[in-house]
Amino acid sequence: MIIKQFTEDDVYDVIDDLQRVEDNIDTLQTMVSNVLFVNIRINKYKLGEWQREHFVYTTEIERIRDNLERLCKVIEQSYQIPILKVLIDYNDVNSLEKGMKFIDDYCITLIKTLSQPLAGFYYANMAIKLVA
Repeated sequence: MIIKQFTEDDVYDVIDDLQRVEDNIDTLQTMVSNVLFVNIRINKYKLGEWQREHFVYTTEIERIRDNLERLCKVIEQSYQIPILKVLIDYNDVNSLEKGMKFIDDYCITLIKTLSQPLAGFYYANMAIKLVA
């Protein structure tokens, strides 16, 4: 998964970034489903993958935002992603990127925590120090 943070001087490819965000949301949905055993319904782009000839409508940006917020709220009910305007800038895009990073970080931390052996239990490949 690729997460970016933009500055006001960056030049970015809107279609490539939209497809990257769509792919990230798919990955995050799978991760949330596998880690938390919750099946979150996300609304996919109706034309499949983004193409150069596609127009970017505000409804598509709202759909992406809603998908991401739905995933974030599984983890933190109060998590809010700002409502996006008709004209969005790099700060708006960064709020989406931060939401994706929030979910990714949470799931990775949870996986690491759940992967730890319980007190008194050891993995088969771990050395056990015996008291002499």
